Formats: sequence, C-alpha cells, structure tokens
Amino acid sequence: MKKLPDGKIFMVWNNSDNIPKIEGIGVYGGRDAIHAAISDDNGRTWKGFREIHRDPLRNETPPKTGDRGTAYANSPIGMDNKVILITGMGENRRHIVYVDTEWLDSKAS
Repeated sequence: MKKLPDGKIFMVWNNSDNIPKIEGIGVYGGRDAIHAAISDDNGRTWKGFREIHRDPLRNETPPKTGDRGTAYANSPIGMDNKVILITGMGENRRHIVYVDTEWLDSKAS
C-alpha cells in the first residue's frame, strides 16, 4: 500500500486462490496476475479491483530453478497520480507497469 499525494491509498496485490491450471493453461489467479484498488476514505472502502498486469510468460513451462510470477511489486509514486510498479519474479519476468489512479477510481472498464 502507498499513500498518494492527494491522500488516497493505493493498494496492489495478487488477488488469488491457489487454483490449479486447467488443461495446462494458466489461470489468472495465483501469481499470474497482479491487481490494484484505491481508497479515498483512509482504507474503509475500496474502488477499482482491477487486474493491472499479467505475467506474459504465464503459459510457459515454469523454470526448473528460480521463481516466476508477478508478486512483490514495488510501487513508487509518479507524477499526476500515476503509479509506477516494478513487478515480476524470475528471469525475463520483470516489468514496469504504469497505473493511472483515476482509472481505478472510475466506473469505466
């Protein structure tokens, strides 16, 4: 979680159950996807709950060593309520993701 300059709280997490792959295909839960939400009342209620990034290698055979997925995002704050995330674990899985917090705050899809 990060408090934004406008006082809103930005939260990022893996919205997951430990669900199995279906016929070897990745399911967008677990650490295959990362999600975000925003609160304007100090964490009492949240809006957004949107998937903001999927591991592009989620359907590949997992590496024999090392880790994989999108967990443990680092979230420094950018300008104009844009959040920059660095997420991903394992070789070739680090990604920079830009999130517009107004998109999380809106009802548009």
